[in-house]
Amino acid sequence: MSALPSSPGVYIFEDARHAPLYIGKSIHLRTRIRQHLKNSQISRKHFIRQTAFLKLIPLSSELETIILEAKLIKFHQPPWNIIQKDDKTFLYITISPDAFPRVQVSRKTDLDSSADYYGPFTNASTTRTLLKLLRQLFHFCQTPPNNGKYRACFYHHLGQCSGACVGSVSAAQYRRQITQIKRFLNGQTTTLLKSLASQITRLSKSNQFEQAGVLKSQYTAVFNSTKLNHQFSSLLATPPDTELRLLQLSKVLRMFHLSSSLNRIECYDMATINQTQTVGAMVVFINGSADKSQYRKFIIRSNKLGDPHTMSEVLTRRFRHPEWHLPDLVVLDGGKPQLSVCRPVIPASIPVIALAKKEETIVIPQEAGFQELRLDLSSPALFLLRSLRDETHRFVNRFIRTRSARLLLHT
Repeated sequence: MSALPSSPGVYIFEDARHAPLYIGKSIHLRTRIRQHLKNSQISRKHFIRQTAFLKLIPLSSELETIILEAKLIKFHQPPWNIIQKDDKTFLYITISPDAFPRVQVSRKTDLDSSADYYGPFTNASTTRTLLKLLRQLFHFCQTPPNNGKYRACFYHHLGQCSGACVGSVSAAQYRRQITQIKRFLNGQTTTLLKSLASQITRLSKSNQFEQAGVLKSQYTAVFNSTKLNHQFSSLLATPPDTELRLLQLSKVLRMFHLSSSLNRIECYDMATINQTQTVGAMVVFINGSADKSQYRKFIIRSNKLGDPHTMSEVLTRRFRHPEWHLPDLVVLDGGKPQLSVCRPVIPASIPVIALAKKEETIVIPQEAGFQELRLDLSSPALFLLRSLRDETHRFVNRFIRTRSARLLLHT
């Protein structure tokens, strides 16, 4: 028990098939797990008896635990989360479609089909905490003026409201502010940070340094609050056995007369902010599992060529390093454009495919063009490719966020 982390995090009790039985969160994982094991309730004893595995996901803040727990519960619907709480009583954060959107808490039975909603969250305290953190980050208004009447809300007096309630911002400006909240709750933190960086640059160039300083503070707060970005993506399905994934992917490759040896798979992705910063990344899976010691980062000095050509530059530089060992398969994040430009710079003996985000399409170069393949979403082969692609996406975006934040601090 002493080996358990004392950090905030999410925990998952799983049965023998690794199916989640119960998902919870805590600001102190070790204490919370100890409470579960010592709980004397009959239902808890039965729940613990079913548990074969315990998965812990240490995080760095309470905000991360709230968002990740909600996403995992929504996806998995663990039986013991549902038994303990009627899903009608789960809480959601809703954003209305008004001219000045209202951000509030709703129960499932009260959800408006025209509103955007995020959750479920397991209790009122958790939801209030998240709402408080969102207000500190994004300064949304408690009582936006949709009835045409302007009156300062409580949080305006505290400096935690942008001023929609007193007419300080227009409806269009406020909707842009709300869009940032939606991106944050959807996990689109890279898009959000790009938007903030663009606004900071624009304001600085027009000498609006006070407003730029406010956004810089927001940029830093969002950056520090979202270290889990994309981390949960590989947790949103129960992974099949690694050997099964490799076996099925080998069968797929053999269908197209490609080498089926998959000891080393490399995946490549690019990230750009404001067309001024472009980076690339290489992620390596050995025998179906990530080997972070072999990950590589690439900084692109020219930003005039577009994504396929910058990816081609990354691959050209990669294959100047035979000491990194040659891959059995190269996977590109993208589709036909990336394959068209990158295939010529990859040794002909190495198979290369692309995974397009649209409908998770696998694109395979052939002598007569390209072959597209759509596997069942439950396919172990597709699971492996998606895990590889998502890990590369996480790695490259973390790299560009870190680099961008460092450069912004020196502007």
